[in-house]
Amino acid sequence: MAATLDGIESALMAALRAMLRSATTPGPFVLVDRWAGEVTQEEGADEATLGKSPSALLAFEGSTPVGDDGAYTETLNRDLEVVERHVFRVYVTVKDARTITAATKGTVGQPGVLRCARLVKEALAGLEIAGLTGGDVVRLVDHRPWSIRRESHYTHLVRFSATASLPATTEPAPGEPFAGLDTTITDAPSDEGGTPVPLAAVRAVPVPVP
Repeated sequence: MAATLDGIESALMAALRAMLRSATTPGPFVLVDRWAGEVTQEEGADEATLGKSPSALLAFEGSTPVGDDGAYTETLNRDLEVVERHVFRVYVTVKDARTITAATKGTVGQPGVLRCARLVKEALAGLEIAGLTGGDVVRLVDHRPWSIRRESHYTHLVRFSATASLPATTEPAPGEPFAGLDTTITDAPSDEGGTPVPLAAVRAVPVPVP
């Protein structure tokens, strides 16, 4: 069954929340949640977010179809399989009003923004989610600074993608899958006595079982 957008987002959030700091878990993040405008390039990070630093906020960025004209595969009858590439972003924010080095590299008991972003990449890049197209995994798209305010906060943006079929458009093809065709050509004399002589034989090669 194909993974849904909602299911992919939930899996990403679960992986991020596994890094949430608690009384029993020494995770790097004080706040892990869904982004709702708490950090922007124009306004920076709001006070509530800065009060719970380091933080990782997950946001859905958008989806684009994979393939030509919005179709991953298409038959002559216009039966389509639509596969979407879903892109998500994680806002990683660290507050440190002391020095640039402290905010970037971290201090004792306080990880810097570079380490926090690396931990997010390690947690999500390669994440296996059931139902992704072709058994694929979550892919890292890019990582870049997003909002920097000296003696206030440092926010980096880490983006990921995952591909999945749009379930309503995906129908199983008739027949059984095969890996290729074996063809044998026979060098035979002409037909004699009205009995046809086969000149070629074709055999489907089954898909190997792992």
